[in-house]
Amino acid sequence: RQSMIERQRLFTALVDQSAESIGVIDPDGGRFLEFNSTAHQSLGYSQEEFSTKTFYDIDCQQSREEIATQLQDLQQVEKRDLVTRHRAKDGSVREVRLHSRPIRVQGRTYLAAVWQDVTERMAIEAELRQAQKMDLMGQVAGGVAHDFNNILAVMRLHLDLAKMKPPAPEELKELVTSLSGMVDRGTSLTHRLLHISRKERSKVEEFLLDEALDDLIKISQRILGDRIEIRRIRSASKLLVNADRSIMDQVFMNLLVNARDAMPDGGILTVETRIAESATQAPGDGSRPGRQFIQ
Repeated sequence: RQSMIERQRLFTALVDQSAESIGVIDPDGGRFLEFNSTAHQSLGYSQEEFSTKTFYDIDCQQSREEIATQLQDLQQVEKRDLVTRHRAKDGSVREVRLHSRPIRVQGRTYLAAVWQDVTERMAIEAELRQAQKMDLMGQVAGGVAHDFNNILAVMRLHLDLAKMKPPAPEELKELVTSLSGMVDRGTSLTHRLLHISRKERSKVEEFLLDEALDDLIKISQRILGDRIEIRRIRSASKLLVNADRSIMDQVFMNLLVNARDAMPDGGILTVETRIAESATQAPGDGSRPGRQFIQ
């Protein structure tokens, strides 16, 4: 008996002194029925203060209605990993990764939750992503500068010819149209660079994936070199996606550069987009087999 009591004390101390926040949540009201020291200390609350708080009080990413729906949904899945934000006592917002699974005690369902403050880690990851962007920018800049120089050379040629022999009225429109086209090409190159280098909070927008890929491949040609042949296979359907364009550009650019490095002697790089169906359910995901996704 003494051994059992001692083991319970050790286990209680282990949970209480865990580096991660641990708690049991009543999904009906969002109250924390049990919680360890890290749970309240990480948000700057005393144990007494935190005992009066609910999940509605600390979660600042969603509305009360959305939180209520989420708490009910979490009872129906075996486990769920999610990213949310908690507001600390001093008003600061903390990025949190939370793992939840339902537990059943005497016919009632509660949520066992373990969450970790990842604010600093996410800030470091953001800096790393930006550093990777800058590395890619260095590789892209050479190719873009070459293209831009070609554009300027054509514009200079037109202007020099106009100085030597002023164009007739009927030729002037053609000259202006040609120069306007060159300006549009230069603007397009600049926009592509800005898309890749943009450093700001994630901006989700709607765009056609195939068009975005085609634009990226154009400015990647000089990085890939002459020994890499790109074979492009487009989806028969329009692939309209909601995503952060700059992050998508960076991901695809990394894939293209990695593919180039994997073929030092050259080769064929196939870039294909299509709609596929999930054959299995992802762990911890509420999706079901047969759900469509873009591949």
